[in-house]
Amino acid sequence: MIPLSLTIEGLYSYRKRQHIDFEKLSSNGLFGIFGQVGSGKSSILEAIMFALFDDTERLNRSGDDRYYNMLNLQSREFYIEFTFRAGPENGKKYKAVCSAKRNSKPEKFEDVKIGDRRYYEWQDQDWMPLENLKDASTLLAMEYKHFRQTVIIPQGRFRDFIDQTSGERTKMLKELFQLHQYDLAPQTGRLQKQTEMQLENLKGQLKNIGDISPERLTQLQQEAQQADLLANSLQLKHDKLYSQDKFYEELRRKWDAIEQTEHYLKRLESNTEHWQQRSERLQTYQKAYTHFWAGLQQQAALGKELKQMQEDLLKLEQQALAAQTTLGNTRELYQQSREKYDKRDETRASCDDLERILLIKQKEELLHKKQQQLQVCQQQAGTAEAAVKALEKEVKEVEEKLHALEDKNLDGTRLTEVHLWHKRCQEYKQELKREEDGCNELMQTLQSFAQNRRKLINGYEFLLPDNDWERVFTNLSGKCQELEKKQQELLKHKESLAVQHELSRFAQQLQAGGSCPLCGSDNHPKPLQIQHMQEALKKCEEDLKKHLQESQQMRQLEDHLKQLRLKHEHQQQVYEHRQTQLQTVKNRFEQHQSGFSWPEYQEYNLEKLEQLLKEANQHQQHLKQARMQVRSQRDKLEKQQQECDSLRTAAQAVEKEWERLQAEHTTLTSQVNQERLGWLKLDTPRLQASLQRGREQYQEAVSGYEQAQKQMQEAEQRHNQLQGALKAQQTYAKQLLEKSNVQQQELEQLCRQKGFISLEAIKEILRQRLDTEKEQESIDNYYKELNTTSSTLEHLKLQTDGQAYDADTHHGLQQELHELTKTLEVARKEKNIKEREADEMQKQLDKQADLLKKADALDERLQNLKELAGLFRSSGFVDFVSTMHLQDLCRSANERFFKLTSNNLSLELNEANNFIVRDHLNGGKTRLLKTLSGGQSFQAALCLALAMAENVKSLNGADQSFFFLDEGFGSLDKESLRIVFDTLKSLRQENRIVGIISHVEELQQEIDLYLNVENSEEEGSVVVCSWE
Repeated sequence: MIPLSLTIEGLYSYRKRQHIDFEKLSSNGLFGIFGQVGSGKSSILEAIMFALFDDTERLNRSGDDRYYNMLNLQSREFYIEFTFRAGPENGKKYKAVCSAKRNSKPEKFEDVKIGDRRYYEWQDQDWMPLENLKDASTLLAMEYKHFRQTVIIPQGRFRDFIDQTSGERTKMLKELFQLHQYDLAPQTGRLQKQTEMQLENLKGQLKNIGDISPERLTQLQQEAQQADLLANSLQLKHDKLYSQDKFYEELRRKWDAIEQTEHYLKRLESNTEHWQQRSERLQTYQKAYTHFWAGLQQQAALGKELKQMQEDLLKLEQQALAAQTTLGNTRELYQQSREKYDKRDETRASCDDLERILLIKQKEELLHKKQQQLQVCQQQAGTAEAAVKALEKEVKEVEEKLHALEDKNLDGTRLTEVHLWHKRCQEYKQELKREEDGCNELMQTLQSFAQNRRKLINGYEFLLPDNDWERVFTNLSGKCQELEKKQQELLKHKESLAVQHELSRFAQQLQAGGSCPLCGSDNHPKPLQIQHMQEALKKCEEDLKKHLQESQQMRQLEDHLKQLRLKHEHQQQVYEHRQTQLQTVKNRFEQHQSGFSWPEYQEYNLEKLEQLLKEANQHQQHLKQARMQVRSQRDKLEKQQQECDSLRTAAQAVEKEWERLQAEHTTLTSQVNQERLGWLKLDTPRLQASLQRGREQYQEAVSGYEQAQKQMQEAEQRHNQLQGALKAQQTYAKQLLEKSNVQQQELEQLCRQKGFISLEAIKEILRQRLDTEKEQESIDNYYKELNTTSSTLEHLKLQTDGQAYDADTHHGLQQELHELTKTLEVARKEKNIKEREADEMQKQLDKQADLLKKADALDERLQNLKELAGLFRSSGFVDFVSTMHLQDLCRSANERFFKLTSNNLSLELNEANNFIVRDHLNGGKTRLLKTLSGGQSFQAALCLALAMAENVKSLNGADQSFFFLDEGFGSLDKESLRIVFDTLKSLRQENRIVGIISHVEELQQEIDLYLNVENSEEEGSVVVCSWE
């Protein structure tokens, strides 16, 4: 899994939306996330794991009300969007989105509902949703608990892998590396049962075969050969008789065919007269059709057309008569409407006057309203002018009051400056007192250090006088060197005494005349005395112990004096710095006093200045209020003036509108007929009704005239059209009648020429409607069949070659053949039975051999499966593969751990699959991993975690892996921290991306790309990128 980006909002301390670009952040292969404790660093990892697995390290799924506790208390919702690459070679791009929202009602503040958790895959330049995904475990090919042990390791979980029991560790490896595929015990058991069943089945098949042998097979084969010889002999005889039977059968068939053909020929010859009559009828029909069919058809068509023409003439005559009547009616109606149409102008003039009278009445009403409106506007304008004058007076009064206040001038700015000068003087005095008190306290501390120094060196005269630190340490150093020199002398003397004491022990063992074990001499004139040597050695040891104690006292004294000197020098520096500060404050105070530039306030104290400043503030407040009052009154005056001008303008506009209406009224009155001015006394509804009636009468006169004129024109056009059509039809009917008579005469003349009795007889012949081609074909087929049958009869008689058929002889031959056939069938059955028995026994023998071979193979396989079942029992093979994985992890981890520990320690597995450490500093002995220090345990856990991440990368077939560690690194010293950091940086060469979360400043200084998380009360946690 390779992270690409993360967007979080409203989660824990992240109040506002923050976006992290992991592609930029991880471009160097190593990045960090830094910040103070509680700034929100670890929340970034929790957001990633919550988006991927719906799980967090801090809160449980149930019981902790996690959605409420995860949501920032000042936010209404939280949102997480995580984009990453995963799958084989990290080749697919995915996005996980989740959100939660708080109930908007205040009484349900703790009610937080989780939204839809959605996962997407980038396909065809768009995000396509992935359905039915509970979490991202299928996309990452690992569960949450393994993910936080191999990819993102939360805070406090770094040692989980090494602290697990061997069973928990084996279970984790089994799930992570899919070792369940090596748990072959169930499959082996099923194969064993399957093999046992197959073996039992084979044994049953062998038992069902029964008693068979090769000797019995040979006997059956001989019997089958004898039956075959007999069947072949009978077959030869049968074939001979069968050939004779076929000859007689063929001869019988030929004589039967001759008899049937003769009978059929007689039947054909009996129908010859019938077919001759049909031939004559066809010839007559073809003659009539050839000469008369077309003419008769034309004659019939002319007759039909002439009949239709007569019917059309009758209809046209009726329509012409009706059109004549309609034309008379329309001419009468046109004359009536013409009289009304000629009077339309008088009606139109009356309507126009009515319209003008109605407009005059409207203008009179509007003039009355405008007159009233003008009076109102003039009254309002007068009232507004009076209000303007009153406001002008008020503005003058408040301006005079403002001028009076401005004349009474109190300089508040100058008073404030003097007041601040006195306040600053007071502060300087307080600061001077604090600095003087501090210097006095430091002087007392320095004096106490001097007293402590005198107490420490009291009794050591060689250190006096004690007022010079350098002389004290010089004398003390000389004393220590003197004691050390004396101590060396005593050690040498002790070694000499010890040698002499040992020699005295040998001297005690000397015997007169005996050889010395050291020099071999037999003479011992003056042997050493052991009592003298023991006393001297004891005294030397006491002196050495005394010097050692004195030397230790000197070293302790030197340590105490050094500590006291450091404290004294530090306090001396503080005292000198404080003295400098005191002098600086004095200088500033003197400079401040010399800067007084307000002689008029020379005699004023701070209390009097505060009183004057208070009065000045009150005066400024009154002045401000007066100015606001003047500005307010001027604004009112301006608004009132605008309102007055607006009212004057409105009155002028109303007056102009009244004059315009009056002019229009006069113009309309002059346009009305004087005789109709009396209609102005009538009410408006009556005038409107009269106007409506007049308009309707005018419209009826115009439309009635136009409609009557149009109807008359249409009637005249219709009458003329019908008269023309009637004349044309009458002429055409006469022509058709003449043409029909000529054609009738021509047909009668042709009938006499062709020898027919009459045209009716010809029509009767043609009514038969014969299919001449089909009729001719039938006649030809008859004569053809007659000739063919006669030829066939002659041919059959030639095939018999004069031989007669004897039915009795043929019947006797058939009976003999039938008996021989039965005998041959019995012989064949006997032969087939023997051959089948021999073949079946051969198959059974082959099957028996094959079953015995399979049974031997299954028995051997069963023994092998039993042995494998013993190996796979109780997940033995899985434990073996798991051990191989753990050993591989140890080898991979040791490549780094051995270097991190300066080649002193290495990781191994014991027989119980627990981690142990081989200590190369102590003869290569082993001890438990738990005996390591905190820093060494961290190094071991880091190396194992990196090795585990490497195996996960190989498992996913990826060329790049990601490893995130949330650990403070606080248990490591600077040298170990440097080695660990060099190890992390070296991972970039292995195409790995490593991220760390820490508050250690040394790491932040070494990493180029990092995020700094800051938490403030105003904005919450904010992510700051190092490259921005």
